[in-house]
Amino acid sequence: MSNGPQFAFAFRSGSWQAPSDFAEVDAAAANADFLWVHLDLGDAAAQAWLHARPWPADVIEIVAAPIQRGKLFITSELIYGHLRDFRDLSGTAGLQAGSVSVVVSQRLLITGRRIRLRSIGELQRRVKTQTVRPANPYALIMEFLKALNDIGEGLLQEADERLKSIESRVLKRIGAAHHEEILEMRRDSIEIVRDMTYKRTALLDLAREQPSIFPAREYERLSHQIHRYSALVDDAQEFADRCQFVLEELRAQVEEKTNRNLYILTAFSAILLPATLVASIWGMNVGGLPFSDSPDGFLVVCGLIAATSIAIVLLLFRFKFF
Repeated sequence: MSNGPQFAFAFRSGSWQAPSDFAEVDAAAANADFLWVHLDLGDAAAQAWLHARPWPADVIEIVAAPIQRGKLFITSELIYGHLRDFRDLSGTAGLQAGSVSVVVSQRLLITGRRIRLRSIGELQRRVKTQTVRPANPYALIMEFLKALNDIGEGLLQEADERLKSIESRVLKRIGAAHHEEILEMRRDSIEIVRDMTYKRTALLDLAREQPSIFPAREYERLSHQIHRYSALVDDAQEFADRCQFVLEELRAQVEEKTNRNLYILTAFSAILLPATLVASIWGMNVGGLPFSDSPDGFLVVCGLIAATSIAIVLLLFRFKFF
């Protein structure tokens, strides 16, 4: 168990310090302009610190569990709820969703997660390198949305290039081995569309309500990021539809191959039907069978089978069965 947040920044007069434990975070709160504290919600110390905040129990309950889709909730002093991010796990690629808890006030931004997330990591990098100089916690939220859109667009572009390569192989009929990969890509993109649609609605509600605690100067940036976010959701849906098209093409190729095999099997069955019928008749152990007493009977029957089979083959070619 750790004794501190995953990371924290205490901003003051355009610069920042990084408290290393919760005691330093609490001490910095008295002098800082505002703080950003990022928690690992799987850590008991982080949960204890979060539950010690002077907020209503329902606020803490929602923020402590980053698994809900719901809306962003607004009170006179807080905006809290959940946003979506992209997972940052080794060995995984593409569009995989993760949830980040958020609670923001005039002087404090708390984010939390249980698994590593890409956009939060990128926001941390931008703050550390002073690529961004946030003036308040809400500006950090806007930068998070910008990082989310930047990363989402990049991941979607990578996935699209990979799908194009697979699609080209499938259309050349050499891509059957990619069936499971395409299924996984489609599954991930559908999950992204479903989860991010919830969050798009929450952001649109926030922009429409325009709560007084949200700085008016940030609404233009919020509208711009919501527009990008909506486009990202639409692009992810289009990507899922393209995956479905490739899957349907693969299924059509399998069905075509199966039908072709059945076609060939049917043709051979028709060709061999006379031989089967003649062999069955002459295989009956009863008296009166033609040629049963003839020394050339076997050759005669074989000739009859061959002639009948050749006649059927000629008929098949005549009616363009082959």
